[in-house]
Amino acid sequence: MKRSIRRWFYGSEFISSVTSSIFNNPFWCEDQDGSVLPFPSKDSNDLNKKIQTYYSKTLPTLGFYSYVDGDDFVPVHLVDGIAVKVDEHYIRDYIKYVLSKIEGGDFIIDVMTQKYERFFSKRILTSLRPEFTISPLKDKRDHAYRFYLNGVVKVTGSQDSIELIPYSHLPENAFVWADQIIDRVYDPSFLKSPSKDEFEAELTCSGHHFYKWCQNLCKDQNEEGKWIYNKNKFKSLASGFGYLLHQKWNEYKCVIFVDSDLEDGKANGRTGKSLVLDDALSNAVESVTVEADSLKKDRSSKFLFNGVNPTTQYICLDDACKDFEFSTLFSKITGPFTCEKKYGGIFQFSKSDKPKIGLSSNHPIIGEGSSFVDRQHIVEVGGFYRFHKMELNKDPHQIHGGWLFDEDWSDENWKEFDAFLAYSLLYYLKEGLLGGRTSNNYGYRKLVASVGSTPLVNVLQRFLDESDDELTYYQKYVEEMGEDLKDLCLDQYVNLHCSEEEFSLKTLHTSLNLVADHFGYRINRGQGRIQKRFGVNKVGVNSYKITSPSKPFGSGSGVDDSGKENEIDEDTYKLFEDLDPVKKFEKTLLPKPVIPTGV
Repeated sequence: MKRSIRRWFYGSEFISSVTSSIFNNPFWCEDQDGSVLPFPSKDSNDLNKKIQTYYSKTLPTLGFYSYVDGDDFVPVHLVDGIAVKVDEHYIRDYIKYVLSKIEGGDFIIDVMTQKYERFFSKRILTSLRPEFTISPLKDKRDHAYRFYLNGVVKVTGSQDSIELIPYSHLPENAFVWADQIIDRVYDPSFLKSPSKDEFEAELTCSGHHFYKWCQNLCKDQNEEGKWIYNKNKFKSLASGFGYLLHQKWNEYKCVIFVDSDLEDGKANGRTGKSLVLDDALSNAVESVTVEADSLKKDRSSKFLFNGVNPTTQYICLDDACKDFEFSTLFSKITGPFTCEKKYGGIFQFSKSDKPKIGLSSNHPIIGEGSSFVDRQHIVEVGGFYRFHKMELNKDPHQIHGGWLFDEDWSDENWKEFDAFLAYSLLYYLKEGLLGGRTSNNYGYRKLVASVGSTPLVNVLQRFLDESDDELTYYQKYVEEMGEDLKDLCLDQYVNLHCSEEEFSLKTLHTSLNLVADHFGYRINRGQGRIQKRFGVNKVGVNSYKITSPSKPFGSGSGVDDSGKENEIDEDTYKLFEDLDPVKKFEKTLLPKPVIPTGV
């Protein structure tokens, strides 16, 4: 327990307040002049009465209870709205400390020691009086609490307010876990929150180093080499950061920090992601950091979360590798969270009260479909700090005038940091998660990672772009098809334009669907896999009816309710052409794949 937190439990004021109560109901034997006598050697009625007094009066007077948490009975020490989980050793040491501070206390300790099994053994935990009325102070959908030495900071979205509440003014029967109290004093001068526009604007004032760090992560380099602040990126980062601080699962998402300048096959890193997801949050909430690569389907992760405790508020999954399987987190994000300890003990968080989860990676997180997208809030981080280090030989401490969260970080820095925590919490509670979708670059790199080959992605994009929605295309060519269909076969097309690599038919089929989905093409329009058979042997071949993004309804003709042909007008075609993701993407990032000449 932090020394600054011990004052609630070991403070002289509290001990003096309980001393008279203990002496009014003594659990020891006395002679006529008040001297302490040894307890009877056998289990006499007098001894049993004294022990009953000890359990029913002394321990509750000192603040020892059994907190009822669902089906569990948790031994706690509760003083002035602050609680800590205890065991028999804690209770023994605390009683000895209290008695040592009062007259004649040492003699009481001596006689208790003679009956050690009755007063100090593990049975004491099962004898604590259950307390059904108390409960920990928890975040709600619209407000959040931050616990400091000088009180509770309450942040309320609907009221657009940040207020400091003394522990003595907590709601009746509510308590705060001592482990969740931050060992700092919150500066009341930061109770007034900035407006939404002020919070999002680029800082130009001095100080506020962590705030500026977050904004530097949201800068992109323009063609002239100047680093330009991107407000939309900051919205995504700040709301995601506030979401991780909020101890209520309003939205079931994992916040993922990735580099915005991803390169094929490279893990550049060194952008400052971990300082936000690990260092900052470990100084803000009770957190546990886990190596992300340890979480794999084919690897035992039984004790992966061994360090997680019932009071843990946040889990940082650090540095996910290229082939990280995000699907292993599905149940942990949307359902209850079970933790198993190495040396015994299993406990489960409820769906809405489990720790929040953050993930950092130097690679795109592989996985397509709504199951992945709906569970992810993507924050793309720029290369500001990596550029200054690698190109200008300038470390972050030279930019900020010192290392963030270092032992030399000033009190003013910490106060500004705590203010940013409150501001980002309020920002999230008011605005919700903002952004969090992938950019063109990240989406494309994710596609490449899923397919496993940049040339194959480019060739498949060209295959789709050249397709005619009135024609049927095929996975491979068989002799029974006829020469006229050979140019419509995917396998032959890829071999022609990407001959340096070999791909199985299964890979081609899966990759074609991934590329089509990314660029907005429709294959078989919800009909799934369709096979056509050729020749006398009825050889089956997967067939593809491809609809281009500029013609989402097919060839442009159909039949209306009257039985007449219904043509799609040119204005409608133009609308979808303007929305064509292929054309948008090509204009902003990628050239068309070059078809080899001389083939």
